[in-house]
Amino acid sequence: MTHGDEKTERLARENLEAARHRCEVDSIVRMYNEGGAGRVAKFLLAVEKHRGTAAAERLRHEAWEKIKHDKTTIQTRSHRSPTKGS
Repeated sequence: MTHGDEKTERLARENLEAARHRCEVDSIVRMYNEGGAGRVAKFLLAVEKHRGTAAAERLRHEAWEKIKHDKTTIQTRSHRSPTKGS
């Protein structure tokens, strides 16, 4: 395998891992919306057990940031005044 092939393979693995992580964060947000914080806590405990504290903390942090952002977006949309012609 050439150096270029190794670099391409490494980048592909990194892109795949980033996509998997985004999907997992989205899944946690959905889990929170559908089942509440207790359900998410159980899931993150399993992540911590199998992948370590750092992985669980990263997921917890990124999911919480997305949950906060989503709530802010929803609140902002619901408080907008109707536009002319609506």
